[in-house]
Amino acid sequence: MVFKSQILRLNFYNINTGTHIKSEGFLISVGFFIYFIIFVKNITKFMNEDKSIFWKNVMQYGLATGMSLIIFSVLIYFFDINPKSPIQYLTYLILIGGVVIAANNYKKTENIFLTYGKAFKIGFFVSVIAAFILAVYIFIFNKFIDPDAISKMIKLSEQELIKHKELTQEQIDASMQMIKKFSNITTLTIASFFSIVLNGTLLSLITSIFVKSRKR
Repeated sequence: MVFKSQILRLNFYNINTGTHIKSEGFLISVGFFIYFIIFVKNITKFMNEDKSIFWKNVMQYGLATGMSLIIFSVLIYFFDINPKSPIQYLTYLILIGGVVIAANNYKKTENIFLTYGKAFKIGFFVSVIAAFILAVYIFIFNKFIDPDAISKMIKLSEQELIKHKELTQEQIDASMQMIKKFSNITTLTIASFFSIVLNGTLLSLITSIFVKSRKR
């Protein structure tokens, strides 16, 4: 999962950088979060009763899910949580929570019979919005908060490859060339976006089975 790789990088950002840089990055992340809270408030105000309830619901929960993923990323970064810890799977739970709550809220608000197709559609668009918000954050983080993050990731990847004694130097060099080729801000941002969309789509296909209305 590409997003897990992004989380892995966030956990390693503070290596050899010192507490000052780490605290600065955290403060910038908090500022980004506050900015999005204001943005969400303005979007919600804009969506008055004349707007589509469906899209209002999708936008609200897409924003909430995206912000939850960002908060999770910031916590991973700030508290130095082990990237191999099972807590990483909370990314799936955040996505599941977002698409399920969005579908249930729409069903209750409209008091309608929610079909499987409609439930899936809600989950898909919630995932797209959340993925876009997270991708913007990832770009800002790598571009402005910690510009050296990618180079640190490359060095750590090389160290991990060296630990595998069964690999020859030629294999390590070939792997490093591939890693360097795709380790840039644009590629990481785009890959993270499509990773969240893909995982959100797959989860929506499953959760819609349980969220849809039952025939009486």
